[in-house]
Amino acid sequence: GESSGFALARFDANGSPDTGFGSSGVVTTSVGSAGDSLASMVVQPDGMILVAGTSHEASGAGTGAQRAALLRYTAAGVLDNSFGLGGILSVSSATFAGTPFIDNFDVFGLVLQSDGQMLVGFRDTTGSQLGLARFSSAGAIDLSFGLIPPGTLPTAYLTPRAMALQPDGRIVISGDYDAGGGTRFGLIRLESTGLPDLSFGRIPGAMPTPEDGLVVTSINAGTTSAVVRVEVQANGRILVLGGSNDGSTGSIVLARYDSFGLLDTSFFGSGSGIVTTVGS
Repeated sequence: GESSGFALARFDANGSPDTGFGSSGVVTTSVGSAGDSLASMVVQPDGMILVAGTSHEASGAGTGAQRAALLRYTAAGVLDNSFGLGGILSVSSATFAGTPFIDNFDVFGLVLQSDGQMLVGFRDTTGSQLGLARFSSAGAIDLSFGLIPPGTLPTAYLTPRAMALQPDGRIVISGDYDAGGGTRFGLIRLESTGLPDLSFGRIPGAMPTPEDGLVVTSINAGTTSAVVRVEVQANGRILVLGGSNDGSTGSIVLARYDSFGLLDTSFFGSGSGIVTTVGS
């Protein structure tokens, strides 16, 4: 949630604050003048800690009032001065060498590639674009990644919520798809280059269609569904966690897809690929 800054805490195995981390187990860092909201955190193999979120500038700050912020800390909770500016990288249109990009956006995800490069997912505040940018381990933008403008895709009906990497380097992004009359689970997949994978969601051998590259799943008729998390298993199958609500009863939902983006009908033996647990 939003606060006066980014906050991290580390605990020992028994639940006690780790006093060797930051100040008494807590680290706080302020980036935006009007607060910051943390979206994702990744621990690198070397113990360094990557944090991604949105920094909010004061009202009247003009374009770029909401920017992405990337921070890297040492394992001890100290900002890594070799990354960005004093351990902080503020991402705005200027980061993309003047190429038009999303000026006001929220961060929704952060993943670390096996080569140490970072992928950061954005959504603009109007909900009409998805942004995906790749940075080197030192925080330099990769201008060769994705579309022109770098990494932007029109997503008028999909609000991205989470992303994950497949073992082959392709990128799965999941979110809430507004189909009119309620939202559904929506997924897209990008190639490792950042270009859309138009084979995603297509039955192998089938002819191409205009809907290729987008998977939309209705959990239950008349319900509103929302995605919380997406994970890719070692065998390439995709798990999407979220919830659905019919106006009176809420359910926790777990759906699994195969590597083609089709619902895995072997999942839990139900034949649908979807498991729901009704909440109270």
